Amino acid sequence: MLATRQVPRKKRMLPALICGTALALASPALAETTLTAVPHSDLRIIDPYKGTDSSVAHAQMIFDTLFAMDAEGQPQPQMVGEYSVSDDTTEYTFTLRDGLAFSDGSPVTSEDVIASVKRWAVLASPGASSPINPDGYEAIDDTTFVIRLTEPFALLPDALGSPFAPAFIMRAEDLEIPEDASIESFIGSGPFIFEVDEWTPGASAVYSKNEAYIPRDELASGFAGGRVVNFDRVVWTSIGDMTTALAALEAGEVDMIETVVGEDLIRGRDIENVAEAGTEDRGVQHMVVINHTVPPFDTPEGRQALLQLIDPTQVMLGSAGDPDLFEVCRSWYICGSQFAEPANIDGLDDTPDPDRARELLDAAGYDGEPITILMASDRTAFFNGSQVIAAQLQSVPEINVDPAVMDWGALTTRRASRDMPGDGGWSLFMTSGTTASQVNPLFHFNARMCDAAWFGWPCNEETEAMRLSWASIDDPDARRAAALELQDRWATDLPFIPFGTVANRSLYRADAITNVPNVAIRTPYWGIEPVE
Repeated sequence: MLATRQVPRKKRMLPALICGTALALASPALAETTLTAVPHSDLRIIDPYKGTDSSVAHAQMIFDTLFAMDAEGQPQPQMVGEYSVSDDTTEYTFTLRDGLAFSDGSPVTSEDVIASVKRWAVLASPGASSPINPDGYEAIDDTTFVIRLTEPFALLPDALGSPFAPAFIMRAEDLEIPEDASIESFIGSGPFIFEVDEWTPGASAVYSKNEAYIPRDELASGFAGGRVVNFDRVVWTSIGDMTTALAALEAGEVDMIETVVGEDLIRGRDIENVAEAGTEDRGVQHMVVINHTVPPFDTPEGRQALLQLIDPTQVMLGSAGDPDLFEVCRSWYICGSQFAEPANIDGLDDTPDPDRARELLDAAGYDGEPITILMASDRTAFFNGSQVIAAQLQSVPEINVDPAVMDWGALTTRRASRDMPGDGGWSLFMTSGTTASQVNPLFHFNARMCDAAWFGWPCNEETEAMRLSWASIDDPDARRAAALELQDRWATDLPFIPFGTVANRSLYRADAITNVPNVAIRTPYWGIEPVE
């Protein structure tokens, strides 16, 4: 059995059969503890700012952050020991805590932090949304540095510690690369070491405990606090089919499945000795992303036609399966959050209007071009929801729907293509956003536009300027009004179409591991302990 138990006896005896001295050489490994988990998705892209959830989770293992969000959603110092901010919140001075080192033994310095924050400020949504002066970085000494802003901004710690795209601290020498290049070094500042020689994309990724890492001397809370590692190794085992993953969990071949949603969650809850982790508000906003560069969605009319064809309740039933596991809300903010009021939307309801959709497609000049929907066969919720969307679009016979079925790893590669759908590009794909990334305009990952846009590449300069300036509004009522105005703009621009929120949990073997953190998004691997 894999999981956190000792290596089975027949495997422990094998070296002795080969060589009489091998058993003595192998004996230290007998005490090695291993946590085996099925990650949210296969690790294909190791740069956290170039990939998706698995890329961020990978970076979370091997890189530390300046701040981290606690269980109350408040930013707390992580690598930072102390800091101060000017009265007008345009200048922050930080001092690193003692004992910080990279996994190669070299100390973490202000120069490393500045290089890391510079790259984050360009490539990550929270960084790009923060008004950091590109020339406003200053290293006072090896552990103290200053970040200056172009305008008042009280949310810099929130941005630096964002759970979905924080500023991961890397060695400055590893960041001497172009913006469009990906990092190639695995020397990190965090609690784990990436065993690159054991990485097999499509199969597994292995992490070992970083003995040089010194956790904060305080209890963990959310993603903040002491990141104490209690296993020698963590093995991510990629299992694309959730039925197979649940069978592996039931058999004790894996200790944890990081993300389970919909009907899979219901099935998993029935497995003996299986428990779940995640806060009550841990959910994901299901959505369809629209490619604004290909017909007919390169026109406002073409995008608005989708609103007349899609019934979000049916999509959510398809993706989640059980009405108790999802909530439909016609908001561009995640259901239940402070700004999650219905947007001023023409369409997107339970009574689609195909005739109105035809009028809009005619105005868009649609002439039967293929509408390629990327469908992830190994993501049950996305695959089923995508099939519902395809069927809804086919209610207009003139629409040429082209389903493109592939695994999630292939989808995350193809979505970067700007080719026409018939030439290897795409029109639509279904995905989700986390609780942490969909609650306010500034850090709204999927609502970014123009130079900061995600895949789909929407652009409305005026809307994007409003989003970036939102955090500078002091009056709470005015900020709320601006947030809702932005939502109405997104309902017109359609960077994506939201459907609602689906419950999202981690499932784990309660007879193998314990103390699994309850957090609002992906479960971290520190703090977890083996059951003796």
